[in-house]
Amino acid sequence: MSYQLFKTVRFGSSRGGLSTVGYQLCEGGIDGEGERVESGIVELTTGEYGGLVTIPDNFVGIIKWDTGDAIPVSASEEINLPVITSAQVRQEMDTNSSLNSVLGGINAVRTMLEAVKRRVEGFGGGRVAVVSPVAPDGGEIHLVRGDDYFASEGNAVEFDVKNTDLTGATLTLTLKSHNAEVVFAAQVFALEADVWRVRCELTSEQTRALTTNQFAFRLEAIFGNKHRRTLRRGEALVT
Repeated sequence: MSYQLFKTVRFGSSRGGLSTVGYQLCEGGIDGEGERVESGIVELTTGEYGGLVTIPDNFVGIIKWDTGDAIPVSASEEINLPVITSAQVRQEMDTNSSLNSVLGGINAVRTMLEAVKRRVEGFGGGRVAVVSPVAPDGGEIHLVRGDDYFASEGNAVEFDVKNTDLTGATLTLTLKSHNAEVVFAAQVFALEADVWRVRCELTSEQTRALTTNQFAFRLEAIFGNKHRRTLRRGEALVT
């Protein structure tokens, strides 16, 4: 393996216009060890030359320049780049792995905060922004024990139902866990053609009676002919 560096040398204006300038790489500073190279050397300004030099990995020594003319002039420069050991490479890989773990944790926290942001509006102007306990897709309900949920306060449990005529139907919202089942009555209002709003208002006494748990919920309509239809299913989280 090797790498390349662009190196330059100045011999002064009296040595301008030469085509014989070259260099040797001398490992450990030993004179004359490397092969002399002239190809790729160009004159940058009068008496100043440079070129792209290929240097072996872990090389430590000097680059020795000479003019290559009848009375040659020489110059040298140290090349002492640090040696990278396999242990250092492993340490760097471990560091990157730890960094990736930290970044993964940050992304997880960011995702969680975005979920919270979708549920809770910030405080502003001295007023509290009220958020519906029902997720936008209608598939999840979040209730807090001891809280009231009323339409007048903008936080009733509400669902919009389309293309189902709910005239005269009885609506219920059922929360069910592995050891408990609670049924709440709901109301229905026609919003527009083929769109109905189902509303369930809960008092603090009703929510306080719930256990902190995760429930499955079912919104059900019972029609005048006693037929039943499930309008929504999902999860209800009580905290």
